[in-house]
Amino acid sequence: MSAPASTPDFLQLVRKSGQIAFARLDDYLEANPDMVRVSPRRLAVKLIRAGVMTIFQAEQFLLGKHKGFRLGVYRILDRLGAGGAGLVYLAEHEVLQKRFAIKVLPQSCADDPVVIERFRREARAAAVLDHPNVVQIYDFREEDGLNYIVMEYIEGPTLQQLLHRRKRLAVATACEYARQAALGLQHAHGLGLVHRDVKPGNLMVDATGTIKVLDLGLARYEPDAQAEEESLTKKFNSNQVLGTADYLSPEQALSLHDVDGRADVYSLGATLYALLVGHPPFPEGSIAKKLMMHQAEMPTPVHALRPEVPEDLSGFIAKMLAKKPCDRISSAGEVALALERWAEIGSPSVLQPSNQTLTEIRIDPATGLLVDSTGIIGHAGTLAPDTVMASDGDTISLNPKEQTKPQRPLEQSSATPAPPIRHALPAAPKRHRAPLQLALIGIGVGLAVGLTVVILGLILLR
Repeated sequence: MSAPASTPDFLQLVRKSGQIAFARLDDYLEANPDMVRVSPRRLAVKLIRAGVMTIFQAEQFLLGKHKGFRLGVYRILDRLGAGGAGLVYLAEHEVLQKRFAIKVLPQSCADDPVVIERFRREARAAAVLDHPNVVQIYDFREEDGLNYIVMEYIEGPTLQQLLHRRKRLAVATACEYARQAALGLQHAHGLGLVHRDVKPGNLMVDATGTIKVLDLGLARYEPDAQAEEESLTKKFNSNQVLGTADYLSPEQALSLHDVDGRADVYSLGATLYALLVGHPPFPEGSIAKKLMMHQAEMPTPVHALRPEVPEDLSGFIAKMLAKKPCDRISSAGEVALALERWAEIGSPSVLQPSNQTLTEIRIDPATGLLVDSTGIIGHAGTLAPDTVMASDGDTISLNPKEQTKPQRPLEQSSATPAPPIRHALPAAPKRHRAPLQLALIGIGVGLAVGLTVVILGLILLR
């Protein structure tokens, strides 16, 4: 359907959708009769400000869409981001009137048995966990050709997004976040579950400073290791390396199946390294080069890159990053216990209101993220209604009296929707020639010089 050309067309779409409370809409229009004569975009901004609809809903209506706002008994309110193999939405149960995060497997993956099995396994894996540092899973459903997981809604950013904004974290705060993640992982390991994709993008922090481990799409049960040898993952992905190269343990790069909880310890060590210095242990080079460096090299010590980090903490992180599992810190529980001495237990929330008055922010059209001069603020659908003053193109002006950032500062992700939310990436790596390339270049140059000498010799002999 085409975008509404007039305000009556826009209002007709809104009513067709069934997503907006008619009483609230009618009350607003009755109190503001002039609004029926403004442009659809301006009316949408006013309705957002009045709390009648969310920015996500307005965006869909302005595109001419009035369907696709419902999954079973859940009403879709906002697009939050992505995690693993699915898009994540904020939704409200129509009876309970409680908000959840819903992760939907895209229809483009509906015929891929590997992706479907991994998605189901994520739900099964997370469902057995019950810990304050692990995101809760409530339901798994298949409706109208869509597979989706209903899970706990976390109001806060991933640590990857936090790094994008702050570049690096305070030492005590970074250690506290890693400590909490270790507690969640230890709970999982105690139930025979290995995460296998621990990284900043899979750790969220809520408004109270609590860390939540999420995205168990690569997780597996250790007791089922033999059975997994015949699983879909083994059959279809036997030659693939699954995980994230920046945080992947050496043994997992060799075999996804022959790992235990110590692989998560390594990945958590690499995550803590990134939180402290602002980049992963081996930030430059191709994926293959990073995997090789994880196998054979130790990264630059943390205290050498950031002198205020205690040397004993730097040494502890190096032990978490030991190449051989037998030389590594043996368990996530041991990591959590050791980090207490450096951690800021009960640290204040990272989502405290800002003292800076916001006057204007920009919506990045490619990602849907709110951006101001300090970096990412959140998703466009997270603005509190009273903050919106006006909208012009991709810019939203805010009420100068508002002293806080949006109510939900960042999208839930692990962590890309349509359009995808892109996780912060390190700067484009500098390209270094590998030793083999240099050797081949040297041989080529030598042969060229030798051939030239021979030709000159033949000419002189004549």
